[in-house]
Amino acid sequence: MENALETKGRTICWKTFTGTLRRFARRSSKSTSSIPQIKEESQNRQIFALRELWRWGDTTARNQDESLGYVLHMMIHIAESLPRDMQGILACCSPVPHPLKEHLLLIHRIILEARDRGLEVVETAKKDHHEEDLFLYIDYSHESVYGADE
Repeated sequence: MENALETKGRTICWKTFTGTLRRFARRSSKSTSSIPQIKEESQNRQIFALRELWRWGDTTARNQDESLGYVLHMMIHIAESLPRDMQGILACCSPVPHPLKEHLLLIHRIILEARDRGLEVVETAKKDHHEEDLFLYIDYSHESVYGADE
């Protein structure tokens, strides 16, 4: 015999989400959409370092079934300072996460590759997600296949 708790749990598990997923699918299709912003004016090598550290951290977190904050919580600080040696990378993090200790050589290579890039100031524009959200919910079903009314 089933008790009421098991019955209620089973009915909750069988419920499915029927809302729209267009908004989330659109944002997740961008490879760097969830990367945090560092500064308004930053150098292209800092942006490169942040992008590569984010990619490494995301992959490592997924493989180890951990959060990205656990894997590398001082990612932005490392990308902004671009330390010259491995001890500088370790000095940026307190406490030092275990995945960082394991992959210190790889992270050092990412930082060195970023430092070798040419110096160029890039202005990162502040994204206005409100306009993007409005665009995502516009219904285009009434338009023709090629986007032009014939």
